[in-house]
Amino acid sequence: MDVRMDGRVALVTGASRGLGRAMAEKFAWAGAKLVLTARRGDILEETRSEIAAATGQEIISCPGDMGKDADIAEVFQFAKARFGRIDILVNNAGSAMDGPFEEMTDMQWQSDLDLKLFGAIRMSRLVLPDMKQNKWGRIINVIAVGAKTPGGGGAPSQVS
Repeated sequence: MDVRMDGRVALVTGASRGLGRAMAEKFAWAGAKLVLTARRGDILEETRSEIAAATGQEIISCPGDMGKDADIAEVFQFAKARFGRIDILVNNAGSAMDGPFEEMTDMQWQSDLDLKLFGAIRMSRLVLPDMKQNKWGRIINVIAVGAKTPGGGGAPSQVS
């Protein structure tokens, strides 16, 4: 099935590697304009450059930590200034942090929840008004399989 995204703008968090990069590539091949964000600007720019060269799509990158409210706002404003709207948001930021439940500190829990849960909430809250006004939009929240079938030692990632 060939699904075209011509004219759509997709913002992908956690886009520099792994699933985020793979989704960004698929969106680009489908014709979407892209905004990529991740914490490591050097890897993010390399990813942006490679996908843009391969697909010919307009792709911009803006480094940001989705665990920090100020970075979320900055990425959103950067995307809006460039493209005027975001049609598709992929909340994919996060890395696996795990260990025995009783050994996880409050700081580790807070950091994981800020990045994965509150990062998604905050970015979704920013893009939603335009999606409602435009009567079209998609928010995709990526979770690990551990959220469905948690195993021992998977806290806090399996919770967030």
